[in-house]
Amino acid sequence: MGALRISMLNNDEIEKIHKMSCKILADVGIGIGSQDIVDLLLKKGAKIGNSSDRVCFSEKMIRDALATCPRSFQIYSVNGQCEHVGTNRQYSTCLIDPGMNTSSGNNREPELDDCAKNAKIIDSIEMITMPYKMDVKYHGIQSELCVVKSNEKMYENLTKHVICGPFNETEARIWMEMCEIMAPSSNLRKNPIVSALISPSSPLAIHSDCLQMLKCVLEYGIPVICLPCPMCGLTSPLSMSGTLITINAENLALIIITQMLRPGNPMIYHTVAMPADIKTLAARLSAPEKMIMSLAASQMGRYYGIPSAVTGSSTDVSVFDVQNGAETMSHIFPATLSDADLITGIGSNSNACGTSAEQILIDAELLRLAEHFRKGISLDNMHNMFDTITRVQPGG
Repeated sequence: MGALRISMLNNDEIEKIHKMSCKILADVGIGIGSQDIVDLLLKKGAKIGNSSDRVCFSEKMIRDALATCPRSFQIYSVNGQCEHVGTNRQYSTCLIDPGMNTSSGNNREPELDDCAKNAKIIDSIEMITMPYKMDVKYHGIQSELCVVKSNEKMYENLTKHVICGPFNETEARIWMEMCEIMAPSSNLRKNPIVSALISPSSPLAIHSDCLQMLKCVLEYGIPVICLPCPMCGLTSPLSMSGTLITINAENLALIIITQMLRPGNPMIYHTVAMPADIKTLAARLSAPEKMIMSLAASQMGRYYGIPSAVTGSSTDVSVFDVQNGAETMSHIFPATLSDADLITGIGSNSNACGTSAEQILIDAELLRLAEHFRKGISLDNMHNMFDTITRVQPGG
């Protein structure tokens, strides 16, 4: 019996989403917040849409960009250990979030000690290979020093490859310069110890700050993780199918721009799409629809032949109760049954606004359980099994 698998889309549905996404990119286009990027795209065959900042892409541009995307690539840790993305599954956990909580359920602003403690815990969990560190404000630390101080605490206690999510070009530059120092042989381009999340702005826009961050990280040739974050009914269509088309179009647009700026740069197809609570306009990151869309999106990435990711863990609550366990496992379990190359979000709680050392450890254990289940039953060595049963005899 082979490993168990789950799919949200069949081959015909995948083709329909691809064709509709191509039509959106050709007829509607993407809002591009940088005239320099617009000019480069026009030289590559793009067309201006209904407004001067809207760019339309041909199917040839999509094909050409996908053709230069690596099907797999290597990442490194600060101690030189190599992992293979696209051939071996990788796992990511939250290292820090805007809210830190404990078993009491009290959320508070992060402190530098949280960064150090969680980094040490994550470094001890062998399964986690690509932890994600969000750039947040820290209690008692000046805003302009938060990235430097927290990264210092992290790298004092962590040896693994890190996913960063800077909010602007300045933060991206700090990340790149620090990682250049920390990389083996001080060569980040040859030893990428960090990957960067780059998020288009739904619906169908890539703003200037996003493009500036993209250009910054591409100077160092580090992997780019495409992360559209549409909200059904607010920044994307109410239906999951319509949102999935938006996700795909935004991923493809970012892939085109990235490969135009640096052909062959490693990329991962990803999304954190979510439904919106229409009454409160709040994002619902623990809703089942988020996982359904994530699974479907990861299939689109695999269809295009590039590594794909799926969201892993989520719960509305910060306390470690029945609801926490049920919601967390309802996300982790289907994530492990997918063909995704990367599972993200382990250790997330409080509707994706918090984490804790306890949640990281609990989720890592649930992840191990789910992956054990996915393996199924091996029927190798049947001859040896028969010999054992024969030797023992009935009643033995």
